[in-house]
Amino acid sequence: MIGRVYRGRHTGGLLRYLYGPGRSNDHSDQHLVASWDGDPAGLEPPLGRRGRCRVGRLADLLDAPLDLLEREVGRFVWHCALRAAPGDRRLSDGEWRELAEDVMDRTGIAPRGDDGGCRWVAVRHGEDHVHLVAVLARQDGRGVRRSWDFRRLREACRWAEQRYGLEATAAADRTAVPRATRGEVEKATRLGRRVPREELRRMVRAAAVATRHPEEFLAWLRRAGVLVRERRRDGDLVGYAVGLAEDGTREGLPVWYGGRKLAGDLTLAKLTERWRQAGAAPPTPTAAARTAALEEAVRAAQRATARLRAGRAGGGGVAHAAGELLTATAWVSEGRAGGPVTRAADRYDRAARAPWTPVPLADASGRRLRLVAGRVIALGGLESQTERQGAAGLVAALAALALAVGEDQLGRQRVAQAAAARLAGQLLQSV
Repeated sequence: MIGRVYRGRHTGGLLRYLYGPGRSNDHSDQHLVASWDGDPAGLEPPLGRRGRCRVGRLADLLDAPLDLLEREVGRFVWHCALRAAPGDRRLSDGEWRELAEDVMDRTGIAPRGDDGGCRWVAVRHGEDHVHLVAVLARQDGRGVRRSWDFRRLREACRWAEQRYGLEATAAADRTAVPRATRGEVEKATRLGRRVPREELRRMVRAAAVATRHPEEFLAWLRRAGVLVRERRRDGDLVGYAVGLAEDGTREGLPVWYGGRKLAGDLTLAKLTERWRQAGAAPPTPTAAARTAALEEAVRAAQRATARLRAGRAGGGGVAHAAGELLTATAWVSEGRAGGPVTRAADRYDRAARAPWTPVPLADASGRRLRLVAGRVIALGGLESQTERQGAAGLVAALAALALAVGEDQLGRQRVAQAAAARLAGQLLQSV
């Protein structure tokens, strides 16, 4: 069960969308399954002349407590989408009602037994999901005390998985990357381009492996064609943001993404910690050293795999360093255009981060992987058939390493990381 929260200002507009056909005519059988007064049937919007639901009365009822507030609230519409996994059984209206009430109680928006709580409804317009709509204005005029709604929502989803026998999802551990918004995906599809957030994440990951210093890191990105904006304090670099020249706003300005908007381990502070562990920057390889760098990387990956399976390696550090070597291999094999190895690196990404610790400390195996990753990405590309054969051997070694990381993460009860590593290993095997 997955839940997402949005904030807005137009109750009527949201209800019209939920009771309408949807952007792809995917809304059907729209109806209320729960409400603040326990009588959703009595609040159901009637059909108008053209077959569309008239939501004006329901919107007015939800908005009524706003008149009691002493100060104006900005985005007062709280919107939560709850969706079951594709393979889950179809939940009944009663089960969705129970889940909706649990969410409103846990978040503190409408606690059970509190007659003065916020007004809310749950709209179902599909077999596998519902939408909760609440107006953040208590009926008794007091302020709304929300209690970490994102975290409480995650708790409610986990509770529903256990109660209704649904597919289990991983607990929130701050290892997932920020997903591209619907607007970003639709814009990229419309223009026939890759999603900017995802492309920039790949570029920044590659730059982080190839460099060892903030200034060098930013220079690498600029040479690769990425727009860079620096944030300095008293002359010192304290943050950065990246963008693409072809991705702009309606006014023609770049759309910027800070490191935290790309991944938890790509902030400047986390990158600095990574570089501290990685040691000196790799030298530019000579012609004779190019094939040797790939062979050394194969041996390091095989050694880390053996140590992981024997339980003699620090799993978190090795997992993160393995992601760096996989990033380096994807970059020299496929470049910015990407390909199957790049897609495997994308899938592996979450396996590289330990819960609550984006950059775990690396043991000897992890440090060795980081060292050879720098030497591999310094190749820049593959220039001969011998190098391409060496890269193919490295991909095979990384497939085994990713699967070993998956086994290790599963033993540590890190479900999401284990699934990401296993999927990456399977993709690399197919390559």
